[in-house]
Amino acid sequence: MGACLALLLFCSGAIYSSATGDSFFGFPSPRDVHLTQAPAQDPKTAEVYVREAVRLYQEERFKETVVAIEAALVELPDNSGNEERRELLISMLRLAKAKVLLANYREQIENIEDNAIRRKALPGLFVTQTYGTVWQSDDGKRRKVLVGGNVPAKTTFFIRGKSGLEITSEGGGMIRSVDSSAFTFVGERCVRLNEGSILLHLPKQVAPFRVEGPLVEVDCSSAKASTILISVTVSGGLKLIANERDIMVNLNEKEMKLKPGELVFALPEPQGFSRTMDVELSTILMTADLLAGFEEPVPFSRSLRLAAAMQARRIKGRFRAVVGDVETSDNFQVKVIEKDEPEEDEVKEEKPENKRGPSRFQRGFGNRALGRP
Repeated sequence: MGACLALLLFCSGAIYSSATGDSFFGFPSPRDVHLTQAPAQDPKTAEVYVREAVRLYQEERFKETVVAIEAALVELPDNSGNEERRELLISMLRLAKAKVLLANYREQIENIEDNAIRRKALPGLFVTQTYGTVWQSDDGKRRKVLVGGNVPAKTTFFIRGKSGLEITSEGGGMIRSVDSSAFTFVGERCVRLNEGSILLHLPKQVAPFRVEGPLVEVDCSSAKASTILISVTVSGGLKLIANERDIMVNLNEKEMKLKPGELVFALPEPQGFSRTMDVELSTILMTADLLAGFEEPVPFSRSLRLAAAMQARRIKGRFRAVVGDVETSDNFQVKVIEKDEPEEDEVKEEKPENKRGPSRFQRGFGNRALGRP
């Protein structure tokens, strides 16, 4: 009778809706010390099983909750004084079984969605590195990007500030993106760069890879393995910097060859390609988060260093332009050397005022110290 009285006192709280999972028929959260573990009593009483059921329910272990409540019903003496308690336990059992059914349903839905994503997965593409906060959106549903995951077609990846994503292919290709960027895999060899910047590495002798900006589309190809940095400009075009070996870029059927360290703008019609400029490749390799911001370095680091050394010798004494230090978040120095003009002349390339924060170019390609300690 004492056990029945204890059970009555334990079950005397108000019955709340448990749809939110915050309570189970008014029982306190397992954060209370006396509910974190079921009392070790032998033999167990109905009260002990109810306490255990409350703990299991709050831990979302619903199948075990059902077992505990069924055990409490067995242990509860079958007499008229326990009718109200038995009805309460039966209600708790019904709710726990409903939670089991709901959990099973959600698991089936998740399996169906995972299978659908796998069926849409682009062959040979996998997530190999991430840091910070990176999300992917599939059919309007957002989920966290996990290392080892597939890359479904039409999937948009969102890389937040001080974050990065690396996707590699079985054939040796790679895409990296960092710091407030977003891009969509339109197909196996096509991405739409909505904002920010990416690194694109092409293995040798592969089909052209298309990068779609807001207002331009550029096809990139190379007979040998090569790397290019691509960033969205304020005008909706793309900024391109070759890094490893010569790479061909095609805009509106106009083709241009970029040597390592050369920069060109792909601008919306009718402008097309801008003139090329030499940027200091060695500085970019050391400071750009696309290259230096990840835990694991790119496997072609040696080729990049060799390209930087060869560029330094190539542009010595006859360079047209080099990128200097960053002055503000909205502009950087470009030292332009024209023929028959002294090297001290300096021209500053101003960018339109952008109140949204540091420029995408500098976050992706520029001095890492600006965005990271």
